[in-house]
Amino acid sequence: MKALLITYCFPPNNFPEAILSSKTLGNLKGFNIDVVTIGDSVPFISSIDNYSDEYAKKKFKNIRYIKIPFKFKIYSYSGLSYFFNNPDFFKVLNDTMYNETKKIIDKYDVLITWSQYHSIHLVGLKIKNAFPNIKWLGHFSDPWIDNYLTKKKFNNKIFLSNLEMEKNVIQNLDCISFTNEETKRLILTKYSDDIKNKSIILPHIFDLDLIKNLKVDKKKKITIRYFGRFYSQRKPDPLFKAVENLLKKNKIKKDDFLIELVGINILKNFKIYQTLAKYNLANKIIKLRGWVNYKQSLELMLNSDGFLVIDAPAIESVFFPSKLVEYISFKIPIFGITPPGTAFNIIEKLGGWIADPQDEIEIQEKFLEFLNYIKKNRNKSFGNQKIFENYNSNNVSLEFSTIIKKILSSNFNNKKIATNYNIDFETVKNFGVEWKTYDQNYLFKKNEFSILFNNYFDIFPWDLVDNNSIGFDLGCGSGRWAKLFCEKVKKLICIDPSTEAILTAKNNLQGLNCDFINSTIENANIEDNSIDFAYSIGVLHHVPDTGKTIKTISNKLKKGAPFLLYLYYNFENRPLWYKFVWKISDIVRIIISRLPRSLTIILSFIIASLIYFPLSKASLFLEKYIYTFKNIPLHFYRNTSFYTMRTDALDRFGTQLEKRYSKDEIYKMLSNSGFANIKFSNNTPYWTCVGIKK
Repeated sequence: MKALLITYCFPPNNFPEAILSSKTLGNLKGFNIDVVTIGDSVPFISSIDNYSDEYAKKKFKNIRYIKIPFKFKIYSYSGLSYFFNNPDFFKVLNDTMYNETKKIIDKYDVLITWSQYHSIHLVGLKIKNAFPNIKWLGHFSDPWIDNYLTKKKFNNKIFLSNLEMEKNVIQNLDCISFTNEETKRLILTKYSDDIKNKSIILPHIFDLDLIKNLKVDKKKKITIRYFGRFYSQRKPDPLFKAVENLLKKNKIKKDDFLIELVGINILKNFKIYQTLAKYNLANKIIKLRGWVNYKQSLELMLNSDGFLVIDAPAIESVFFPSKLVEYISFKIPIFGITPPGTAFNIIEKLGGWIADPQDEIEIQEKFLEFLNYIKKNRNKSFGNQKIFENYNSNNVSLEFSTIIKKILSSNFNNKKIATNYNIDFETVKNFGVEWKTYDQNYLFKKNEFSILFNNYFDIFPWDLVDNNSIGFDLGCGSGRWAKLFCEKVKKLICIDPSTEAILTAKNNLQGLNCDFINSTIENANIEDNSIDFAYSIGVLHHVPDTGKTIKTISNKLKKGAPFLLYLYYNFENRPLWYKFVWKISDIVRIIISRLPRSLTIILSFIIASLIYFPLSKASLFLEKYIYTFKNIPLHFYRNTSFYTMRTDALDRFGTQLEKRYSKDEIYKMLSNSGFANIKFSNNTPYWTCVGIKK
């Protein structure tokens, strides 16, 4: 089968995905693959690597290099590449890549597009539309719109644009490949199930030919190495803290070990140098080393005694680090500071050591076990041989060649598909900042916390749940309501689409009977008719289609399960002047919520200080000495702390999407979604209600 690979990630450029694409596709049996790629380095993004280039030229007989346009170089040199996120900087090259591919595509049976840069799939889509008979395989090394490390740069417009692009690509592909099951599930959950039938797992592999003739130069000290970049929330700080504490406690000796972080650019990662300098003991054994080429990295790996994987905190990490598959090839012990997910599962099956990035104690304990093992077993072969064979190019290539051919020979109906996304991206992002800023720890030991909880849950039918009940908190935010609710049930599943929010909740609820899902309810892996109860407090008035989400919640619940809901009311029970005051405040909200987040936080704090606090405390004074005036704006906050006021001020004025409902509208949405025995609370805040699944 003759195939054409088009990609921006291929030797001689030294992108992590470049050597992976050449290893994986270069070893596929039964495929004759030619390549169209870029031959020049990309300033400030990649450089030329001769070792991987030599390898690629042995594996691929026909490699064509497109000419990079001058404007692409200007964008790259100027640093403007950072601002391209629709989908990425390499989209500038798409017309050039398309024109080059179009000239020769009729010679091939299969077109292969290979990301890390997803803009290449848009070229594939254009080719598929122009040449509909060509079979098209697209490889997703990382998620597209679901990548929590990069989507922080999105706004709502960019998010929706990328979603539409991803959907069109997924829809038209004849075969979709992913590096692991976790990435596949994350990306495809929002699409119909039949899409999964044309998807496969094509894992990273190692090729032992690449490490045959490397130079051996073992150090006297036990040497532990990390290879790779740090960015976004992926930071070495947990390692620094662990080493510092182990040295303080005399659990390890500084003369016994060298820990080296390889690939740390002093210009891009100056903060890491600053951070390490603050650890007076750890900086004696942890050394930062700059960029090395691919062959040098392999030689350093060969001469290491242990390897490190360090990932960003997450509820589940779907990333399969390219360096991890190289580590496996050397049969040397591995310690991963990584959350549950792909790398966690691989290291665990291999027999290595793992700790969650948010758990400082676990990191110290597991890292000490890792170091002690190496001291006792230095230079011995390590790891599960079966896992080793799973990623060996000699074994993987033949198996997956057969699978790919089978899928490509099938005829899938590339009908239009829909996505299950029902979120406003800006709102989700802003709530992540809110809960990271105000994590609610201040309230947990205050009586106010229980009072606030009861304001919402006073009508919840507690007799319908017990210590065998399993349910969910939809839009859990910081996990504040979950902290008290989980005491009354067997398990509480906290669900939130914001990564920052769900990590805050996980931190607040450590050790409690809670599970965590970083997703919308539409895309959460929860079976229909399986849940005993649910609640959603102050969330669903911030989604585009509130009724749709309520119906999804109903589908997840068992018959007879209660659902508690709080939605903003539309002031139907307030005088006209009250509504007028709100209308003015809403205009202010629309303006403030669109400002930079740091400025929004400052202005909401000022509003809490100059409006929330004076009005609420005036209401308290009048209630205590004269009369209860419930129509005074912000009367609800008369007995709350300033911490609650500033949290809710940011909640109110920092949110772009806000909807309000009447009692009747809420009743109809619940009734139409299959709820009966609907009951509304007569107390503020309005409207809190509960329904029972029919």
